[in-house]
Amino acid sequence: MLLAEVMVPQNGYRNILSLKNNYKNVVVSVERSRKTGITRVFMKNTPEGWWLALRIISMGAGKLYILKEISIMDIPSKILELGFKEKKWKPEFKDIIDGELRRWRLKE
Repeated sequence: MLLAEVMVPQNGYRNILSLKNNYKNVVVSVERSRKTGITRVFMKNTPEGWWLALRIISMGAGKLYILKEISIMDIPSKILELGFKEKKWKPEFKDIIDGELRRWRLKE
């Protein structure tokens, strides 16, 4: 999935909504923050999605992200154990989780 995060004025937001209607098969959702004025457009990771993301980013100052979905089977068992069994966050969890993510190469 692709995420285009762009800061556009109100008329730019209307243009993004019209693109959403024209490319319903690519755009998953459009969200706008009233407080920051940033518009987030979630799109499918297809060639048409990349083309549309570049068009959206050209409308204003923005960034493009590639989102990767991780299934429950991709998460190390030690992290799952902490997540499901422990009720409260403890500072020592940070080192355990960092170590496991590095060992499984899910974090650089």
